[in-house]
Amino acid sequence: MAADGTIPVLAFAPTGLAEIDQLIGKLRNEDNWLQYRARDFWNPNLACAEQTMRNLGVMYLGPAILATANEGRPLRYDSIPSFNDAKETTHSHLMQVLRRTRENIISGKTTVYIPTAEELRLARRQKMRKFWKSIGNACFNALTFLHRDLIDGNI
Repeated sequence: MAADGTIPVLAFAPTGLAEIDQLIGKLRNEDNWLQYRARDFWNPNLACAEQTMRNLGVMYLGPAILATANEGRPLRYDSIPSFNDAKETTHSHLMQVLRRTRENIISGKTTVYIPTAEELRLARRQKMRKFWKSIGNACFNALTFLHRDLIDGNI
């Protein structure tokens, strides 16, 4: 960030730079950030860091942000919610980590992998298969118990 507070424009922007700028812009105001819960029912602009990333569609920035947040820490954060909800995390600390992540992306210390549309489609398909399999297992179990009860004469 330049001394006057503006974000410099690079001739070649590394992957993930526009997305981290978007995330920083959304969470810039402390009134838009929540701690200890995902979002506010009454105010859709309020959200935790992970929910904001999900709303912007930039969940792939998570590993880069966690790597920056874990720099020099003996205990490591294992997820964005654990970082967001930690007692030592304040809004200014969150913004400092996001800005350092941005600097690491620019300097090349951190690379951001953006999944292709096909990879996203496959991941979505796997999630749906897992979901429907769990529904099918629950229905099968319910029908099995119902059948057992009918045979035993309990119903």
